[in-house]
Amino acid sequence: MKIAAHQAEGWLARRPSESAVLVFGPDASAVADAARRVIGHWSAPDTEIVRLTDEDLRSDPARLSDALGARALFGGETVVRVVIGGESPVVRSVLEDLDKGASLNRMVVEAGELGKASKTRLAFEGAARAVAVQLVEESEEALAAMAVAAAGSEGLTLDPQAVERLLSELPADRGVIRAEIAKLALYMHANGPCVTEDDVAAVVGAQRSDALDGITEAVTRGDIGWLADRAGAVCAAEGAITVLRAVMRRFNRLAEVRRLMGEGRGLGDAVGALKPPVFFKVRAAFERDVRRWDETALVAAAERLWRAEQACKQAQMPQDLLVQRALLETARLPLRVGTAPR
Repeated sequence: MKIAAHQAEGWLARRPSESAVLVFGPDASAVADAARRVIGHWSAPDTEIVRLTDEDLRSDPARLSDALGARALFGGETVVRVVIGGESPVVRSVLEDLDKGASLNRMVVEAGELGKASKTRLAFEGAARAVAVQLVEESEEALAAMAVAAAGSEGLTLDPQAVERLLSELPADRGVIRAEIAKLALYMHANGPCVTEDDVAAVVGAQRSDALDGITEAVTRGDIGWLADRAGAVCAAEGAITVLRAVMRRFNRLAEVRRLMGEGRGLGDAVGALKPPVFFKVRAAFERDVRRWDETALVAAAERLWRAEQACKQAQMPQDLLVQRALLETARLPLRVGTAPR
């Protein structure tokens, strides 16, 4: 069976009856979050989770069939969680036994992008007791809906400003957002269920990484020296993808201001129209960046950062190095395209 991207959220809300689930898509954090939800539906207190990777399957292909046929140590069920990059003949080979009900345990597989002709995807779509769930790139609207639902499961209600502040402070990572909402639930225990922007600022904003802000601002102001000295350490501490997405969010906001200015608004009005608003302490620096980056440079920056994210997903070389190189090249763009103020 196959679940299209627009059906995925509704399907993930229920307990799967299938024995094997493939979740695939371009965003590794969204795929991992969906796999955790599937495992949560299947799990009991004595359920054992066995995790296998591409490397495990290459070194010993029999490990997967062994795990699917093994009884849990304490007598409960076992769920086998397999993380693969793309095609996996080993995963396909066990589907027949799962389809016949010959395996004791269930399996959830996480994968990256799989085209319509993917053998692994087609195997799950065609099996009677398996399902392939497709995810697409996360939109801000989807993340906002997820945040509201996650808060609701904790007995909380997020007002619209709280949602905007939460998404502006955090990377586009469902696992991170859920973790911060869990912290909010503890904070709100004595304050009632209605979460405001100030509550988010107290819990999430207070923990915002100065290093992450620093590297983002270094890129937009073109501070090559800062990036050469510190970008490696920040990527190592914060995570290369987290850094990359923080920089991309900054450029998306700069591009939105330029779009509004193209419609005839002044710089101050365009910046003031942003949602969530630019914090007053950094507004002057943000307006400086708008002046530095015109439409041509912003398009070039978006393309360079997008290529870096794609390269990270393909894991051609260490992500830290890929992101460092992309940030240095991006920071130089206004000079290369001749748009930097003189």
